[in-house]
Amino acid sequence: MLSLAGWSVLIQASLAAIPSYVMQCAYLPGKILDGVDRVNRNFLWGSSDSAKKVNWVGWDKVTKSKEERGLRLHSAKGRNIALLAKLNWRFQIESEALWVKVLKMKYSIKRGRDIFNKGSRWLVGKDSGLNVWHSNWTNGGSLRKLIHGPITQEASFLEVKDIMLDTGWDWGKIPFEISLEIKRMIQAIPVTILSRGAGKLIWAGSPQGTFDLRSAYRLAMGNNMVFNKKNRNSSLALEIVRQALEYYHCVASPRLQTCKVLKGIRWERLPQGWMKLNTDGSANGNPGLAGCGGVIRNDAGQWVVGFSKCIDITSSFVAELWGLREGLILCCNLYITSLEIELDAKVIVDILNKPAYVNNIISPILDDCRLLASRIPQIRVKHCFRQANRCADSLARMSVSLDSVFSSFHSSPVDLLDVFEDDFNGVNVNKLCPEPDVPL
Repeated sequence: MLSLAGWSVLIQASLAAIPSYVMQCAYLPGKILDGVDRVNRNFLWGSSDSAKKVNWVGWDKVTKSKEERGLRLHSAKGRNIALLAKLNWRFQIESEALWVKVLKMKYSIKRGRDIFNKGSRWLVGKDSGLNVWHSNWTNGGSLRKLIHGPITQEASFLEVKDIMLDTGWDWGKIPFEISLEIKRMIQAIPVTILSRGAGKLIWAGSPQGTFDLRSAYRLAMGNNMVFNKKNRNSSLALEIVRQALEYYHCVASPRLQTCKVLKGIRWERLPQGWMKLNTDGSANGNPGLAGCGGVIRNDAGQWVVGFSKCIDITSSFVAELWGLREGLILCCNLYITSLEIELDAKVIVDILNKPAYVNNIISPILDDCRLLASRIPQIRVKHCFRQANRCADSLARMSVSLDSVFSSFHSSPVDLLDVFEDDFNGVNVNKLCPEPDVPL
């Protein structure tokens, strides 16, 4: 006999998958969708035409996610709409494909379009022809929903490319004052500065920016939790029980403790002729008010140039990439031929060392970083501990308090003088590090 979890796995693997082919191209009548749900529900609880059994939990609760104490089964209607939203997504992504052109000429795909519009947004480029007010190109949706009052006829035809500069935004093109919150939201949008293009479509519910059926289903069922970046606690009592069980497990079955040793961490100088770039990003919240900073030093440890940039509202991950791009721009402007990059964010180092890595959401900044790095003859990227990246960390933190959006420093700021001198003199900062395994 299978457990309830076993029955639910069989439903996901077979019964729920059988009608998926038809659901991808047609909106089924409500009677058929109810019938599919009835078959799945009877199979889960063991009911049949000859023997009816009690459904101990309502189907609307069973089809919720596990975070909401459900079994993560899909209702037929929600899955049908989510799959049609995927069809709308493919219509946009593969707009030049022959099959798309044929279907557009014969049919009008309306079902699933609302979910597609809610779940997707545009990543703008320098040649973007999207309407500033009515197109969905910001994290907050269309700007028209965020602005109260009328818009002049001339301003209503503004396109994104009309207010975009090479290194920022031209607020003077907008004939009225918009709020500081909206400006910050727009300024934090990743935009490529080295190439032109109209932009691309991304899916907001996916970390990679590609269509995600699970998030589309949640949106179709009226659950926006995956899109608002907040981890809501649906049951405080359940969380308390989980924490108590975790505590009991740790006390009753203690795991082997990892041996740690105290090590001295310091900023290391490079061989003659090499330059070192240290960058960092900082965000007061995730997302939150963010900034980045970095410093370039020569082989003798002397300060060449540093920078601080306020990015506004974004995540620390994007802030790290933004800081790397600003640092690489300075390196290219200085015609540096041998460069070592040090970051304390290992995930960024791993991404840069994997050319096949693709992420549509951060692609404008990531593509710029790869292109800038390719212009430097000798370059290597390394991970360092935060204790060896204190100058860049301090520059990133001070960026949100500076008067200008971007500031460059040809000598160490007064607030960083002690940290810079420690790096220059090779002063160690103690850190507990895992002890390396010693071969027997």
